[in-house]
Amino acid sequence: CAREGCSACESGVGHPGYGLWGRSGEQRFGVYVPAELAPELERALRNGRALQELVLAMGVRYTRARKAERTAKRAARQAAKRGQRGAA
Repeated sequence: CAREGCSACESGVGHPGYGLWGRSGEQRFGVYVPAELAPELERALRNGRALQELVLAMGVRYTRARKAERTAKRAARQAAKRGQRGAA
């Protein structure tokens, strides 16, 4: 809580809700989340994290596949050059 002299905070009871904090670009933000929305938000955050992991794994697989393609093309070009030299 950011309020000075908040009776709920001073009593130790606190607020029946949660805070969501994060960044959007360079900007920080905070959003109050009522207690009844917290379970739904927690599920959404778990799903978002799982999706982020999948996207990262896909990026790694894509990069490896593209590098393998480049290597195969390079090897084919080198083999073609060797074949041209042998025919000459």
